[in-house]
Amino acid sequence: MRILLTGRTGQVGAELVSALAPIGDVLALDRNALDLTDAAAIRRVVREARPGIIVNAAAYTAVDRAESEPELAMAINGAAPGVPAAEALRVNALLVHYSTSSPNTHCNPVTFFHTHRRTARCRPLQRTPRSALR
Repeated sequence: MRILLTGRTGQVGAELVSALAPIGDVLALDRNALDLTDAAAIRRVVREARPGIIVNAAAYTAVDRAESEPELAMAINGAAPGVPAAEALRVNALLVHYSTSSPNTHCNPVTFFHTHRRTARCRPLQRTPRSALR
């Protein structure tokens, strides 16, 4: 089975590369291989790879900079997760979306960073019934 993994060089993604290897053929991408602000690029990669599983471990994690880069933070954490979710539905793939934010901050976001992370947690689950949030 082919597994598409985003966020290959992040803390979670780096661990997942080896953890997922026994399950299937892992296509692991980092930000240089896939620009998460480019929805067309995300769609193209998913359609070309035709994975059975999409694992999204990529995220904008610079909490302090999120306040000064709100558009970039929202593009990566708010909008981007919805694209692989929609594509997972299109190619009949299972989607696993990783979020490292505290569940408490999603109910009562205290900063812009927490607001866009809440969006990131909800969007994939709204787009496809074959999804899991970790």
